[in-house]
Amino acid sequence: MRKIIVLLIFMNQVYITYSQRVTLKAGLNMNQIELMGLPYNVKEINFMHNFQTGTGVDLRFARKNHILFFQTEIIYTQKKNFLFSDDNHYISTNFDYIEVPINIKIAFPISPWFFAIGIYGAAAFEGYNKYLINNQIVEQKIDFLTDKIPFYDYGVQGSIGLKRGLGYNKYFIELRYYKGMLNLSMKPNSKLYNNNLGITLGVLMSNKR
Repeated sequence: MRKIIVLLIFMNQVYITYSQRVTLKAGLNMNQIELMGLPYNVKEINFMHNFQTGTGVDLRFARKNHILFFQTEIIYTQKKNFLFSDDNHYISTNFDYIEVPINIKIAFPISPWFFAIGIYGAAAFEGYNKYLINNQIVEQKIDFLTDKIPFYDYGVQGSIGLKRGLGYNKYFIELRYYKGMLNLSMKPNSKLYNNNLGITLGVLMSNKR
């Protein structure tokens, strides 16, 4: 965790050096897995709440453009989900990701609203499963090679946000939805996708309007 924070601080300094619009943000994830064709009967799929934080940059497409931006970020994010089967067993899957979203962002100078749409890629550096079987909790660290679980993920995303503030710096709140496109299931004839709804608070720092 400490190394991740140091990385984000370093990337933020790089962004400040080479860009005119830098974001810092933190917030909550609400994860939900999408299951199809699993060989066991799923009774309930639940949302789980987790943490995310990151830094990013907005780059203008043209020097005099103040509406259309190329946006990229580096985000540390936790994703967790669990499900119940019919025999009252449950499985909890937990991943820590470094995520890189790439968006096209629209932000009108006269409006507090902004919008973004794009893609993302993520790499997991840690993961573990928790099992509850017959009232016994068993925790098992995930070995991505041995367990044949993809350590990466990718998908599409879209967001809407509201910014406020005076001068060059703005505070914002953003709601973003991630739709996973990679099948993360280890079981044959089944599909598992990691979807995520995130809400963040942040600050947009700019040396120009």
